[in-house]
Amino acid sequence: MARDRYDLAEEDDDRDDEFDDDDEDEDDAEDRRRELRWRRRRREEDARRKLVGPGVGLIVAGFLGIMGGSVLIVLALNIPMPPPPPPQPGQDPAAFNAGFKLGFYGVYVCPAALGILMSGGMILGGNGMRSGGGRGGAVLACVLGLMPCHVGWLVSLPCAIWGFVVLNDEEVLRLHGRS
Repeated sequence: MARDRYDLAEEDDDRDDEFDDDDEDEDDAEDRRRELRWRRRRREEDARRKLVGPGVGLIVAGFLGIMGGSVLIVLALNIPMPPPPPPQPGQDPAAFNAGFKLGFYGVYVCPAALGILMSGGMILGGNGMRSGGGRGGAVLACVLGLMPCHVGWLVSLPCAIWGFVVLNDEEVLRLHGRS
């Protein structure tokens, strides 16, 4: 039986319909993948957005700590030192006076310098938290914010607690690869 060209054309149309169905399935699959990628990006953006508030708060508290610690150091170095007590019998008066001076200034300067270092760590960790970076630096910033060893502690305490709450949020844990 001879086929005419119309029969062949109908067969080609049937084949095209099969390919069209495959194309539609591929298009649907691509649309689903695109939708899933969009949802994943949206969840990541939401998680990063949640980290901005406590991160900025810890940065502000860190700058307050650095400024306050610097002021304390300047004030400590300008405090007139009281006269040292008389040395014990048998002690070298020059060494006793040097130790007294070191102890006097050490009591004022060392805690302020420690507060400045802690505030610097809060700034670095808060910046990492704000940008959605690593979880370790953000946790370190929150821990440093809880310690009452710097001038910005009253600001950093609520921000650190807020930071811990946000860091343990489900979306944020998923952002850092922990679920």
